[in-house]
Amino acid sequence: MTMTGQRKVGLPRPDVDEVLFIALGGSGEIGMNLYAYGHDGHWLVTDMGVSFADQSTPGLDVIVPDIELLFDKPKSVVGIMITHAHEDHIGAIPHLWQRLRCPIVATPFAKAVIERKLDEVGLLEEAKVTKISQGGRANAGPFGVEFVPVSHSIPEACALAIHTQVGTLLHTGDWKLDDDPVIGRPTDVERLKALGEDGLLAVIADSTNAMVPGESLSEGATYQGLLETVQEQKGRVVVTCFASNVARVSTLARIAHDVGRTLCLVGRSLHKMTEIADELGYLPGFPDIVNEQNVMQIPRDQALIVATGSQGEYRAALAKMSRDEHPMVSLESGDTVIFSSRVIPGNETEVGAIKNDLASLGVKVIEDGGAEAKGRQLHASGHPNVDELVALYQWTRPKIVLPVHGERQHQEANAQIALDTQVPQALVGGDGDLIKITAKKATIVQRFDLEPKGLDGSRLVSLNGDMMSDRRRMMYNGHVSCSVVISRDGRLLADPQISTEGLLEAHEVDSLAEAQDWAWDSFDRMSAEARTVDAEIQQAVSRGLRKFFRDMLGKRPHITVLVTRV
Repeated sequence: MTMTGQRKVGLPRPDVDEVLFIALGGSGEIGMNLYAYGHDGHWLVTDMGVSFADQSTPGLDVIVPDIELLFDKPKSVVGIMITHAHEDHIGAIPHLWQRLRCPIVATPFAKAVIERKLDEVGLLEEAKVTKISQGGRANAGPFGVEFVPVSHSIPEACALAIHTQVGTLLHTGDWKLDDDPVIGRPTDVERLKALGEDGLLAVIADSTNAMVPGESLSEGATYQGLLETVQEQKGRVVVTCFASNVARVSTLARIAHDVGRTLCLVGRSLHKMTEIADELGYLPGFPDIVNEQNVMQIPRDQALIVATGSQGEYRAALAKMSRDEHPMVSLESGDTVIFSSRVIPGNETEVGAIKNDLASLGVKVIEDGGAEAKGRQLHASGHPNVDELVALYQWTRPKIVLPVHGERQHQEANAQIALDTQVPQALVGGDGDLIKITAKKATIVQRFDLEPKGLDGSRLVSLNGDMMSDRRRMMYNGHVSCSVVISRDGRLLADPQISTEGLLEAHEVDSLAEAQDWAWDSFDRMSAEARTVDAEIQQAVSRGLRKFFRDMLGKRPHITVLVTRV
C-alpha cells in the first residue's frame, strides 16, 4: 500500500484488539520526545519534551511537538506518564498541557521539576502531578502502567511497562545498565526478565547509542578520570556537564573535597536540580558551596566551578564565560575547562564556537576522548550501547521492536540488533507514522504531516509560517524599508524614502539613491487603476527593489513598503 502524508484530521479510534502507536516527536531525531498509545477508545501519552532552537529558527527558545492530532480527543487522553525529568522529555508540559488537561504521573524527582516549571507559568494549581514511586503501578483508562526502575543520567528514570488487553509493551525511555550509578537505583534486570517470561508484545526502544559497540561506561567510573584531570591543573578549573546529572555533580563535589578545592555551582538550572535532589535525600553530605558572587575571591588554584552550557547554549554560564561576559566569573590564561559531556547531534557548531572563544582567552579545553584527556574517562553516557541492547532483547524476548529516540541511522542500527537477536519483527517509523500493533505484527497504516511549534517569548509560533520565513530572510538577506507618499488620486508626491538594515556597508549607502530611482520607475509603470490600490503599489515597488538588490548584491532582502495617502 502506498501512503502519502496528510493533514491532520484526528487520530482514529483504537479498537480493543489493537494498540495504535504514534511518535509526535522523538522518532528520527534526538529530542522533543512525545509518544501516544491508543487502545480500546483511549490514548495514553508518554513524555512531553522539547528540542532546542538552532540557526534555522532565529529568535526561538525551544521547539515543542505538534499535538493537534490529539486536540479533538481531549477526553480520550487518559494521562501523561513521565519516564524522567530531562528537558527533552518534560520541557513542553508548561506549553502544551492546557490543550489536553489530563492527569500527569511522575516519580518524586520528576514531579518536583515539573511543578517548578508549572509554577513559573501559573499552572501549578490547575495541573496536578500525581506522585508514583519507582516500581509503582498506575491505571489510566484501559492501560495499566508499571514504572520499572532503570539507570540513566538523572535520578528516578523509569521504563514503562504498558499493560493492555492485546499484550504488554515496554517503553524503555532513556536507560542503560549500570551497577554503580552513584545516585539512584540500577536497572531492575530481574523485572525485565520477568516481563519476558510473562510474554512481551513489543519494546519501544531507545536508539541513541545503537551504533556504539560494547557497553556504556558506569557513572561511578568517571570519578577516577575526573579526579586525575583536575589534580593536574594549576589554575581555576571549570567542569561543564548536564545540570540534571546530579550524580556527576555529586562526583565533582567529592573530587573538590579530595583535591582541596572549593566547589561553586554556576547556572540557574544547576542550583535548581541540586536543590531538588537535596530535598529528596539524594545528596547526603553535600558540601557548602561558595556562591557565584564570591568565587573570584577564592585563589585560582583552589576553585572548582561546575557550570551549565555543555551543549553550547548561548545564554548559559559557560558561553558567557567564554565571551568574557559573565557578570561574576572570569576566566584567563592558565585556567582549564573540562567538558564532562558529549555533544548532542546538531549542537556541534555552538559547542565549537565556545571552545574557540575559550582558546582565545588562553584557557585550556579538555574533552572526553580528546588528546588532553590522556585516555581518561571524563563522561559516561546515559544510554545503552550495542551489548546492552542485545541483553535487553534476550531478556525480554519481544515479538516486535520499534526503535525510537534517535536519528534514522540510529533507529536502523537498533532494528538490525533486534533482528540479529532473534526478535521476529523490527519496524522503523518516524514522527507522524501511525503504527498498528496486533498480537501478531506491527504495520504502518497511516502517515501524518506534523508541524512542531517554536516558543517565541511567551507564545507558540509556526516554524514555517510567514513570520519565521520573514525572520529567516531578514537574518540571512537583510531588510529594506521603503516609504511611498502619494495623493488620493495616485500621484507620487515625493521621492520614495529607503533605508536598509543588515544589507549595506557604510561605503555602499550611495546606492540608495539608485534604489530610489528603481522604486520611482516601478511606480511610474503602474496603471492609473492599479495606483488606487495600496496592495498593488506595495507589490510593484517591492518587485522593483527586489530586482535591484538582486542584480546589485546577489541578495533577496526582506522588503517592507509603506504607502501613505495624503
